[in-house]
Amino acid sequence: MNEEEEFEKAYGDVQELLSTLCGVNEYNPLMVAGIFMATAKGIYKNLLSPQDFNNLMSTITTEISVDTSNITIH
Repeated sequence: MNEEEEFEKAYGDVQELLSTLCGVNEYNPLMVAGIFMATAKGIYKNLLSPQDFNNLMSTITTEISVDTSNITIH
């Protein structure tokens, strides 16, 4: 299996898991998304150098420019 095929299979598996968690198990999709984000952040932190991790986190927070002053975050 080449890298593209492996990526597509992994993506499909994750989407299937997401559908199960949010559909069959009826978990709140925002809760599931938060868990996925926290898990991804942990993976990046463990695999990247501290500088690369900090650069990634800086890029993510810089790219998000949403006014959250009137949004309730659960």
